[in-house]
Parts: sequence; structure tokens; C-alpha cells
Amino acid sequence: SQRLGPERVRWMAPVTSHLPERRVEPLPALHHAAAEVAARWGATVLAKGTPSLVCAPDGAWAVDVQGSSDLAAAGMGDVLAGVAGAGLAQGLDPFRAAGLALHDCGRAHRRVGLGVSLVPSDLIESLPHVLRLPPPSSPLGLPFVTLDLPAPW
Repeated sequence: SQRLGPERVRWMAPVTSHLPERRVEPLPALHHAAAEVAARWGATVLAKGTPSLVCAPDGAWAVDVQGSSDLAAAGMGDVLAGVAGAGLAQGLDPFRAAGLALHDCGRAHRRVGLGVSLVPSDLIESLPHVLRLPPPSSPLGLPFVTLDLPAPW
């Protein structure tokens, strides 16, 4: 199989939960598909959806639930890719860059709080404020939980 190197591959999961008929990707199916692509191509995969997750070629994966289907608007993936690219440019490995991009864009979305009227420029304007905030805490001391255990399904 062809290796793409350390580049991040963006893969979009269908997200339409803001519509009357809610459709959310089940986590086991989303994880399986993203992990398969990551392993096959030797690249980190960011699966944007509800929830969103990042899968590394070595099997590590992280789930982020801060975002919502409001982030499925046109141009939001470009913002996400830009934030991840900025992390890569600063020396983060692709898994961390993608995970932090998801996390920071989700925090920016929550700060703006516009719901379905959210547009990419709202997120871009909110990101500098979010990046200056102290990271949220968790019982584990992490901004989001990294799951690197074998999946039970």
C-alpha cells in the first residue's frame, strides 16, 4: 500500500443533526472506518462528525464531543484544517495537531454560541480568545480524553 507520510487526511462523516431527522454516526462505526483508513494509508485521520474523532496509524484515537452539527456548515472544515496546519507548522505531530484543532474549534464554537447561524468567520474571530483561555480541566488533567485501548466492538 502507498504511504502518504505524516500528512493529515481529512475524512468527513455525514452530520445532519441540526435537521429534523437527526442522523449521528455511531461511534463504533465511525471509529472502525477512520481507523481502517489511518492504518491503510499510514496517515492520521480526522473524522468530523457528531462525535468527531482522530485516528493515528498506530491505532491511537481520541474523541471530541465539543462541536455540534453547526460546525458542518460550508467552510468550517477549512477553518479546522487551518488550525491543524498551524499546529503542524509549530512542530506538533499530526495526531496532536488534529486533536487540538478539533478541541479548539469546538471551544470557539461554544464561545460564539450562535447555533445554526454560525459561519466560519465567527469561528475565526473567536479562536484568538479561546487560545488565550486556560485549558479546561478534567479529572484526568487532560483537555479531552485520549482512548488508546482496544475497542470492545
